[in-house]
Amino acid sequence: QWLAIAGLIQDSQTGEKVRVPGLGDIPVLDALFSKKSVSRDERELIILVSPELIHPLDAEEAPLILPGMEVTEPGDWQFFVYGNYEGNPNCHHRSTVYNLQFRRSLAAKHHTDYSTSSTYFVNGDHGFSP
Repeated sequence: QWLAIAGLIQDSQTGEKVRVPGLGDIPVLDALFSKKSVSRDERELIILVSPELIHPLDAEEAPLILPGMEVTEPGDWQFFVYGNYEGNPNCHHRSTVYNLQFRRSLAAKHHTDYSTSSTYFVNGDHGFSP
């Protein structure tokens, strides 16, 4: 099943007159020494979506590290002098991710199963978040 969520119509009209200088300005000779054209163009854009119900990941399917967690911020010297956009991947100095990253890396090294990751991700029925 498809749903139309947005649309856009572009309607353009153009007119053009090409003439021979001097002779195209005379009203009687205008028909012989000039060319007139008119064009109209209409375009339509429709955005369609096909909704699909999804389910949350099980604890076994969830990754230990979320996408983007391995990207770190460079220091001032690395950014301004060397032009690096990313910092050292082994140094997580941001206070918002350091403890989480440290705990997850320890869990990945010491545990082979993913059962401990169930505390980090939302699990439950569809549309329900505890």
